[in-house]
Amino acid sequence: MRSKTLHANNCSKKESSISSRLLIFTLVFLIVLNPYTIFGRPGIAAALALALYAVIKIGYNHTLKDFAKPLFVMLFIGVWGAFISQLNGIGQFNHPFAVISFAVILLVASGIWKICQDCNIDSYCLISMLMYSIALNSLIILLEVNNPALRASIESLLIPAGNINWEEGFRYRGLSASGGAGLSICTPVAFACLLYLYESNKINIATAIAVSLILLMAVLNIGRTGLIFTPIVLLFYIAFYSKKIFTDSSWVIKTILLISGILFLIAYNYELIIYYLTDKFGPGFTQYAFEFALEGSKGLESEGTVGTIISFLSVLPTGFPEALTGYGFYGGSEFYPWTDSGYARMFLSVGFIFGILFYFCLYLVYLKPIKSHRFLLYCIALILLLAETKEPLLYSGNASRVFILILIFSHMDRKSSKINF
Repeated sequence: MRSKTLHANNCSKKESSISSRLLIFTLVFLIVLNPYTIFGRPGIAAALALALYAVIKIGYNHTLKDFAKPLFVMLFIGVWGAFISQLNGIGQFNHPFAVISFAVILLVASGIWKICQDCNIDSYCLISMLMYSIALNSLIILLEVNNPALRASIESLLIPAGNINWEEGFRYRGLSASGGAGLSICTPVAFACLLYLYESNKINIATAIAVSLILLMAVLNIGRTGLIFTPIVLLFYIAFYSKKIFTDSSWVIKTILLISGILFLIAYNYELIIYYLTDKFGPGFTQYAFEFALEGSKGLESEGTVGTIISFLSVLPTGFPEALTGYGFYGGSEFYPWTDSGYARMFLSVGFIFGILFYFCLYLVYLKPIKSHRFLLYCIALILLLAETKEPLLYSGNASRVFILILIFSHMDRKSSKINF
């Protein structure tokens, strides 16, 4: 009788663990992808619920207080941008709204951490869930490519976003609110998570190769920005762990096996992949997806990401007093010169002095608290810093939410070891 009771208890614990992980995975998926459906916005609902949960269960003193000063300065600068926008007849509130959303995501991350702590889910498990959530959306995209009816069915449930018809063409978003550069940046971020989990022996080589292929195949149908930045993750990985090259032969063998496995499978199936995608979308697809990178500087200049990086300097405010005060433009309305670049929009919004101060405050929130998971957090921070030249992705968007969830989780973990709450 006693053995049956123990067995029942063990089963309930196992079921509880599975249900807890499923809950966290669902929350993470909704927060990162933030789908906008015809029935509502479950991502926003989940975010508000988690933020409220963090305030109730943890309290202000252990959530936003550590970041209160830089957040206050960032909000003041955002409000200044809105004020200047009104004076210049642009009339937008995008900048302060982005800062408020950023603060809410910090609370959301604290709420996620609290639930994970109560369910005995550690940071490595959260990182794997973040990786798998991006991989799942990538898998959905691959299924959509192969099954147009599935794409039409999914898109019929989602709200149109941006200037792209997501029901047609070779650019996909899966279940995400939008696609393009913002979603494609998730690919190098997820690849960084994969390398970190693989190096930490949290996933095996078969899983690492399978997830890598799903990510790399899907990004061809999302946006080229992620494809350009993915090799940077690999180079950063090798540079960060360079000491292991000379001291740990097993690490070298593991890394070579992983990279070789990925490259072999891509090379082996290259012609089949090209034939299939060309047949699906026409010969223009391969040029859009990756052949531009084989044409040297001419091909890179024709690519939107590099073109934006090259041209964003030309739209910076250079006249007086706009170089000091800004114009108040932060995207989302008519303005000339128009730019997608996050850095250019920042300086166009609030000028150079406030713009530099804003990024310094963001540094205090982002980089100063990093004490653990250094490779992963520094790598994602580098990707976001580079991507900011393309679009405002440093503190808003899919990839930045991944970064914030990991950063706050590790920060709260460290605090909880000193204070019980």
